[in-house]
Amino acid sequence: MNVCPVPVLSRDKRIRLQAIRDYYESKIQCLELINNNPKLLRLACWDAPFEKTSLTDPKTRKKFVKMCLKYYKSKLKDVEKKLKKIN
Repeated sequence: MNVCPVPVLSRDKRIRLQAIRDYYESKIQCLELINNNPKLLRLACWDAPFEKTSLTDPKTRKKFVKMCLKYYKSKLKDVEKKLKKIN
């Protein structure tokens, strides 16, 4: 999924990238909470390119969270690289 979930806040690329960085940081922070509700996890990972299976089993929930964290951390790295190029 290449669509950015953060709306265009400004024409300034730096401001836009900072908003996207904040978005991914908040996603990572939410997923790092261990005792998340399965509905909250689905909401937190709505834009991740993974199938949202049943998250009632702790083992599948942990695996899903791990995949989402890896995905969002890679996205965050990409955004930070773009920010460094601008600065």
